[in-house]
Amino acid sequence: MTEIEQKYQALGGEQGLLGRAVSSEQATPSGLGSFQDFEHGMIFYHPDFGAHVLSAQVETKWKSAMLANDIVTGTQQAIRDYIGFPISDTTRTGEQGELCYFERGMIVVRPGGQAWVIYGEIYLAYRMQADVQGFVGFPRSDVQPSDAGGLRASFDGADLFWHPSTGAFEVHGDILQKYRALGATQSLLGYPISDETSLFKGTQQIGRASQFQFGTIYWSAETGAFEMHGDLLKAYQAQHQGPAGPLGFPISDETRSPNDVCRFHNFQHGILVWQAANRQVSLVTHLKLVVTRLETDEDNDDLMVRTQVVMDHLHGQQKVFEKQFGEYSNQGTKTFANPEQGFVCDCPVNDGNVIVTVNMQAYDIDGGFNGADDLIAQFNKSFGIETLWDSSFSDLQGNNLSTFYNGPDGKFRASFTIFTDHVLVDPTNSDHFRQNLFWSFKNPKIAKLSFETCAATFSDLEADDSWIFHPFNRAFYETVYKGAAKTGTCFGMCLEAIYALKGVSSSRPFISQYAFDAQRTQDISVKFGYQLGGSQVSYMIEHIKNGRMWNPVQNFEFSKQRFDQQDYCLLCLSEGVSPEGGHAVLPYRWEKVSDTEWRIYVANPNSPAPKTTSNEGGDRVIIINPTNNTFSYAHSSKKTWQGGQGIFNGGRMFAMPYSALSSPPRTPFWEAFLTFITGGLYLIFAGEAATVEQISNEQGHTLIDEQGKLNTEPLTRIKNLFPIVRSAQRRFSDVQKIKNVANRPPLGTVLLKELAQVDMYYVSLGAHGGKMYPDHVLRDFSDRAVLNRAQPESLTIKSRLGKAGAATLKTDTLQRQLPTPVTNSRVSDLLEQAHSASVLSEVLRQRKALNIKVHNRAQGEYEVGFVSGRASIMLKANTTVGTSDVISLASLATAEQALTFQAAELAHDKQLQVTLTSYDRKRTYELSNLKLGANQAFTLQHDNACRSLRLQGLSAAISFDLKLFVDGRATPVMQKAVTLDPEVSVALAPVDWDQLSVGAANNHDLQLKVFNPADGVLLRTQLL
Repeated sequence: MTEIEQKYQALGGEQGLLGRAVSSEQATPSGLGSFQDFEHGMIFYHPDFGAHVLSAQVETKWKSAMLANDIVTGTQQAIRDYIGFPISDTTRTGEQGELCYFERGMIVVRPGGQAWVIYGEIYLAYRMQADVQGFVGFPRSDVQPSDAGGLRASFDGADLFWHPSTGAFEVHGDILQKYRALGATQSLLGYPISDETSLFKGTQQIGRASQFQFGTIYWSAETGAFEMHGDLLKAYQAQHQGPAGPLGFPISDETRSPNDVCRFHNFQHGILVWQAANRQVSLVTHLKLVVTRLETDEDNDDLMVRTQVVMDHLHGQQKVFEKQFGEYSNQGTKTFANPEQGFVCDCPVNDGNVIVTVNMQAYDIDGGFNGADDLIAQFNKSFGIETLWDSSFSDLQGNNLSTFYNGPDGKFRASFTIFTDHVLVDPTNSDHFRQNLFWSFKNPKIAKLSFETCAATFSDLEADDSWIFHPFNRAFYETVYKGAAKTGTCFGMCLEAIYALKGVSSSRPFISQYAFDAQRTQDISVKFGYQLGGSQVSYMIEHIKNGRMWNPVQNFEFSKQRFDQQDYCLLCLSEGVSPEGGHAVLPYRWEKVSDTEWRIYVANPNSPAPKTTSNEGGDRVIIINPTNNTFSYAHSSKKTWQGGQGIFNGGRMFAMPYSALSSPPRTPFWEAFLTFITGGLYLIFAGEAATVEQISNEQGHTLIDEQGKLNTEPLTRIKNLFPIVRSAQRRFSDVQKIKNVANRPPLGTVLLKELAQVDMYYVSLGAHGGKMYPDHVLRDFSDRAVLNRAQPESLTIKSRLGKAGAATLKTDTLQRQLPTPVTNSRVSDLLEQAHSASVLSEVLRQRKALNIKVHNRAQGEYEVGFVSGRASIMLKANTTVGTSDVISLASLATAEQALTFQAAELAHDKQLQVTLTSYDRKRTYELSNLKLGANQAFTLQHDNACRSLRLQGLSAAISFDLKLFVDGRATPVMQKAVTLDPEVSVALAPVDWDQLSVGAANNHDLQLKVFNPADGVLLRTQLL
C-alpha cells in the first residue's frame, strides 16, 4: 500500500472520518508529492513530511478561490502554492477549533467554523508566540494587504504586522488600542519594529513599550498607553533615561500649544517641551515664582503688596499660592537682593496646559481717611507654555513687566521671575554622543561564553539541552558561539548601547557612567550573540543578495534615515569579502563634506571617549567616496579597510537596524519552518584537525579560489552559498594536537578547545515547490494499481552507483539534470518513484549537488552538519593526516536528497558518527562506530519523514551501531547492531513506528530490505 493508502486505512477507511475516496491518488502538478480527495477531506504525501490529513473545513479553505488566485507579496505564487505541503495532520484545539500546519503557513478554523490562513513572515512571528496556545490566540482574519506594501492579520489577543523594511511584529493590549486609535499603520507611527517589550528600573519591571518606525507607545498600569515621536522621543530616550529616569512614564500624547509654537508631553514627574523656532527640547519639572522688585510712583508710600499666584489647568485642578509683602514705611520702591525674600511659591508641574496667573495689589498703608488702606494699583499677568512661562516675555495679553499700571491712588509695577528649572537639550547635537551615550570601557574580550549565556541569548535553547536530541544546538554552541567573543564583543557593545537609547536595557542612557561590571558583562554577552540569530542571519543574507553589503552610499543614506526615525543602526565592517575578523561600530552623525567625500562619525568600541577624546579622524570616522561608491576605514594605525564597488568586491560595510535586532533571536536551526520561509539550508563545519579545502557544486563553481581565499569571480564562484561565520585558520603550530590516538576520547566527545576552523554557511535554494493542485483532478478508478500498489519486488529505477560511480563522485564535476515536466502519463511513474523504497540513484543525486572537500591536517576530529526544513544531519569523522575526504549533499531540496561520505584513498580506520533527525524532531537515528576503509563510500537517504532510512556502501561490508530516539526522549527506544554487505542497498525501518513511540512491548523489530544496486531487484527481507 502507498503511504496515503496506509494513512487512509489507519483512519478507518470508508467508515472513518474521511469517507470514501472521490479521486484517484495522483501526483501534485509540481511532481514533489501526491494527494487524494475524499468525501470529507484530503490526504497529502511528501517524502520529507509523510502523509497528512486535511479535514473538511481545512480543505474548504485550502480550495477556496482566495488561496487559489491571490498572489503572495514578493512572489509569483498563489497562496495555496506558496504555503506548500502540510507538515501535520489537522488537529483539534482545546476550544473545538482546528489547525493544520503547512511548510510556510497554517490554516486555523475557529470554534465557530470560520477558517483563516496565516502565512509567510507573519506566520513565523505567530509561531514564535506559540500561535493558538499563546496570548495572541485564534486569528480573526486572513493575512491581508496593508498600507505601503505591508501585510497585517488580526487575532483575538493581538494584531500582527509585516512590512518589507521592518519585518513582522505583534502589538497587543492597551498599546494596540492606542495604536488603532491613532490610525495603526496609517498613523504617524508607521509599522512596528519590535514586539511589545518589558521595561525595567533595575530589576523591577515598571511597564511595557512597543517601538514603531517613527515613534514609541509606552504603557504602565498607573498611566495607561501614550505615544511619543520625533525630537521629544529622542530627548526622552537619550537624555532623560526614558521611563526608568526621573520623568517616569508619559501621561499624554504629543500635544500642540494653542498657536502651535511648541509641542509637549506630560510625564508623571515633569514636562518635555519642543520649540519649533530652534528645535530645542526643554525639561520643566517645577514653576517657582520669585519677586525681585516692587515699585510705585511715590517715594513716601508705606508700601504693602498682596500677591496671589494661581496655577490653572493643572490636570483639571487649580492651585493657589498667596503672600503679602510689606509694610515698607516711606518706601515707594522695594528691591529684594536675596531671592529668599522675594520667594512666593515653588510648585511641581507635569501638565503643559498650565496657565500661571500672577495677581498683585499694591496698597498705601493707613494712607486713607479713617485709617483705611488706599489701593494704589493692581494687575493680573498670565503666562503659558509657549514662552516656557518666562516672565521676561510679554504675558498672554501682550503686556510686559516694564508697564506701570494705573490705579485709584497712583501707579504700580512689579518685577518677578518664574523659574522653570529647565534643562535645554538639542537632540540634533551629536558633539557629546561618544562621551555620554556610549561605553567608556574598551572592547572587552571574553575567552569563553558559557552555554548558559548562549541559552539566555537564543530563545529556542535550554540550559540543559542534550547533545543527542539537540545535536545542532550543542554543535552551534561548541563550534560557533563559545569562542566567538575571544577577539572582542564590539557587536554586543553597539547593540546594548542602542537598547539603552531605546530605554529597553538594564543600563540607562548616559551609559558612559558604567564600568564593565557583572551586569554589563551579561547584557553585552547576550546581545553579542544576536548577530548569529536565525532571523538576523536571514536579514543579512537578503542584503547580500541585493548588494547592500557592498554599497557604501546606500548604507550611508539608510543608516541616517533610520537614525532620524530612532531605528538606530549599527555598522558591520570587514576587511575583505569574508565575514572573518569583522568589526561593529555605532554611527551617530553623517556629513556630506563634498561631492567626493561623505563622512560617517561613529562610536567605536576600540576607541572609547576617555581614551580618545576627539570625535574626528582615525577609527572614529568612515570616509565614503560617492562617485565610485567605495569606503575607507582606518581600523588601526597600520591597517585601513576598503570596499565597495559591487557585490563580493572588497570589504563589507553593512548597516543593521534595531528593528532587525529588537527580538530575542533563535538559533539558525530553529525548527523546520524557519528554513521553509527562507528557502535554503545551513551548513556548519568545525574541526581542530581539519579544514574546508573546497566547496563546489554540480556546475564546477567553487567557494575558494586558487590563492586559498573566498572566490569572488562572478563566473566561477558558487552564487547561492553565503558565508555567515568563517574563522581565520590558525598556524599549524597553534592547533591542539592529540598525539596518542589510543588516548583520544571516543567519537562524539567534543574536542573543540582550540578550533582550527569554524565555518557556517547558508545555501540559498530559491523558491520551493510549485503548483499544488491540478486544474483537472483524475476521477478514474480503473487503474487500481495506483491505489492498491504493493511494494515492488523489482524497482523501476536502476542504480548506477558502484565503484565507478564512487570514483566519479570524488573526482569529476557532477552534471546537472533538470526534472522532466509532469504530465498525466507520468503520474504513475512519479508515484512509484516517490513511494518506493528505492536504491539510491546516482542519476537523482547528481542534481543540485554540493561537495565539501575536507583536508585532514592533524590527528583529531571534525564535524559537518546540514539543517533544513526537511531534516537535519550531523556527521562526525576522525582524520587521517595528509588526506582529504569528500562529503556530498546531492539533489538538494528534493525528495531524493542524499548524503554521501567518500573516504580518502589513503584513509585508514575512518570512523563516523551520523545523526539524522526528522523535520519535526520526532524521529532521530544515531549511527555510531561506522568504519570505512580507504576510498570507501557510504550514502544515506531518508524517506517518509525519516520513518525509513536508506543506506548503501561500497567495496566492503559496513557495520555500525544504530540507536533510535522518539519525541525528544533521552533514552533510545531501539538499539541494534547492523551490518551491510558489500555492493548492496538497504532500506531499514522499525516494523511499527507508532507502537514503538508509545513503548509497546514486542515492537522492537527492525525490518531490512536488501536490494541489488545494479538492477534494483529485492534480494531479501529480514528482521533484526
